[in-house]
Amino acid sequence: MSACSEEQLAEPDGADASPYRTRLQVSYISRDLYTSNGTIHSDDKLIERLERQFNMDLNLMYISSPNQTEIFAKLNALIASGDIPDMMEARIDDLGGEVYRSLSREGQLIDVEQFLELHPGRYPYLAERIAHPDAAAYRAEDGRLYAIPRLFGEWDHAWYIRQDWLDKLGLPMPTTLDELYETLKVFVREDPDGKDTTGLTLSNVWWLNHIFAGFTGGFNWVERDGEYVYNYTLPEMKDAFLYINKLYEEGLLDREFFTHKPERDEIAKFASGRAGVLLVGATFMERVLPMLKRHNSEAEIAFLPATLSGPGGIAHISGAKMFEGVMIYQGTRDPERIFDFLEYSLSPEGRELYAYGVEGEHFTIDSEGNRQPREDIFAREGWHFGGRHPLLGSMLDASTLLTDEALKAFDEEYKTKIRTFFHDIEQVEGVARDRLPGVQIEALRKAGSRPSDLFYKYQAGFITGELDIESDWETFRSQYLAAGYADAAKEVNQR
Repeated sequence: MSACSEEQLAEPDGADASPYRTRLQVSYISRDLYTSNGTIHSDDKLIERLERQFNMDLNLMYISSPNQTEIFAKLNALIASGDIPDMMEARIDDLGGEVYRSLSREGQLIDVEQFLELHPGRYPYLAERIAHPDAAAYRAEDGRLYAIPRLFGEWDHAWYIRQDWLDKLGLPMPTTLDELYETLKVFVREDPDGKDTTGLTLSNVWWLNHIFAGFTGGFNWVERDGEYVYNYTLPEMKDAFLYINKLYEEGLLDREFFTHKPERDEIAKFASGRAGVLLVGATFMERVLPMLKRHNSEAEIAFLPATLSGPGGIAHISGAKMFEGVMIYQGTRDPERIFDFLEYSLSPEGRELYAYGVEGEHFTIDSEGNRQPREDIFAREGWHFGGRHPLLGSMLDASTLLTDEALKAFDEEYKTKIRTFFHDIEQVEGVARDRLPGVQIEALRKAGSRPSDLFYKYQAGFITGELDIESDWETFRSQYLAAGYADAAKEVNQR
């Protein structure tokens, strides 16, 4: 199989002259994190600057991937055709994990740790990244590291609630799932905006893991009595489904969420007064609040407390601070230059470039030495001064920016709300986390899609009432274990 990169002679000169003598063609494929449509402007000034600096042509492929699987379907197609990109998005679970393991087994990826050891002192920021404790989850079956993890930080999933509805109806802020149920009943009964509100809306069934955690105290693999067990097999899951079914039957849970277009339909409902509570990322506040204000200028939003809990724990899940990343093709023509480029991306100078853009293009310097942004350039390229370049800026760091410039769309009240939320989710104890992140389990590989297909079938039936939770629970649990999770639990506990 051949690499996507090739070198050509070039003679760069001028202020941006590159120390690299030959022109390098570099391809990179990634999930589109921010633009929603994979748009790349042909004259993006920041990309042009990097191409001059590293004497390379960047062939960027950003794939709209709302289910986080489309990206790897595209990557699989490229691999099958022999057109392997020089840099590829890495993921260690689901379809992305299969791609990662396959490429590493076949010797198609550069061993990052070994490469850095061969170049001592040249890549300090990359060395710091792979030394992070959460980077260990990216080790392949042979114990080696074939990806540079992307920093995400604490998951920003938030429970939005209409604060103005609470105030109008004289309701306290809910602090438990039972209190949330009572609040939703009042919201639906009183329908403050007159839009036939449904109560709680969310993107899809995956987000119900937050409610599950409130009953089980866990997410994916949990520890019970010194052994690992899978969260969905715990007896408390039955109570979680009884709670969710109650919301659904009483019209307190959006009955259309099974078919939502993620991060669009649920936001539109909340922002138009058709739902009083929304479960989505806190960073979507920049979209949600203006939409809601257009609907009702008096509307206000709050976040439910980070300590929102059910009978079994905090109703909030999170993962490792590292999520996804970049893997580098073994056949790339100039790996040192690609590593130089990635090292620069993590350096203070690179981070500053990704935040503010190119001097003379994205901003000018006034007589007092302050940056003055050119808003027309930022608007055309789809980002904002002090934020993060929507494409390359998140390549190795997609953590939330909380600076005044990053939050400039909000007044001081909402800046405080957002910063408080992120502070609280970093501090709260008891957030449900997967106890075996990135661990490859042979029994589940052999089981294929059978366990997940079975779970989704029963989950839909339990939520909608098509299946009786009381009488069908043990049938589901026994079938789910037999489909692969009994063997999986045995395997991980024997390790």
